[in-house]
Amino acid sequence: MVVSLARDEFVRSFEGKNPVDGESERTARLRDTGLVAEVYLSDRIPGSYDLLLEVKPDLVCLGYDQDLLEENLRSWLQSRGVQIPLVKLHRAPTNRC
Repeated sequence: MVVSLARDEFVRSFEGKNPVDGESERTARLRDTGLVAEVYLSDRIPGSYDLLLEVKPDLVCLGYDQDLLEENLRSWLQSRGVQIPLVKLHRAPTNRC
């Protein structure tokens, strides 16, 4: 699995606040899980999707809360004739007693 991690500058501009942990810490934590082969920082220009063209993934998985990204990415893929399946991940259930 290859992960594209949001850059700190994107988090600041999109959410209007600093990320709780910086991109270096988040990258290291992902690598330390042993679940990912590679971690890349996302494109400097949001919506350019240069990383997709570079990595050429077989599948793109989006977080359960990534509605806007999903819409934008589907449009980008269609406009360029790029065929990469998108899968939306579900929110993990919470354990409630």
